[in-house]
Amino acid sequence: MLTPSALELIDGGAASDMSDFFRINLPTNGYTLAIDFEGGMATIDRQIDETRLLARKHGALLGDDLTGEAQERFWNVVREHTQGSVTCKVAILVSHVADYLQKVEQACRRHDLEAATVAHAGNGILYIELRPGDATARLIEAIAELRLHTQEARGSLVVERCPVDLKRRINVWEEAGSDFYLMQQLKNQFDPKGTFVRGRFIGGL
Repeated sequence: MLTPSALELIDGGAASDMSDFFRINLPTNGYTLAIDFEGGMATIDRQIDETRLLARKHGALLGDDLTGEAQERFWNVVREHTQGSVTCKVAILVSHVADYLQKVEQACRRHDLEAATVAHAGNGILYIELRPGDATARLIEAIAELRLHTQEARGSLVVERCPVDLKRRINVWEEAGSDFYLMQQLKNQFDPKGTFVRGRFIGGL
């Protein structure tokens, strides 16, 4: 039984970034699946062997096993890559990740954009950097399309980072749900002067 502590899907755009800026060479054609195991060496070695057997069975290309400083640096780079100038955070069911990645590719082709995506395939969290960051009109359309796909998958999309001009023209949060009134009443009760957050939360709370 495989029990990875991290399971990351890295698309070609993110792989290219890692090569250009961090000197970590990953294939830019297709997706890279990076897996991290923890525990005793015997347990780790067994799970690596089982993972390699699965990869060969499904025709995947096998990469290097990283250890020590190289391993730590790789995972640091994966975390750093989720901080682009226009970054969307998507939360969906794990079973919908592969289908959603295809929708990201299709949306980018339709709106003449590029994406660099790191998907935490073990928990359904995706970080999508959209480019160029100054293509405001196209970004608005693409984000609306991607948000519709997340809603269809019963997920959510939040724009974590974007230029001020784009932020003024979109709702960076999801639309407020049926519990918004209760949230609003609690906010008014505990923060009647609007000291905290100052309208930066869902629905302008």
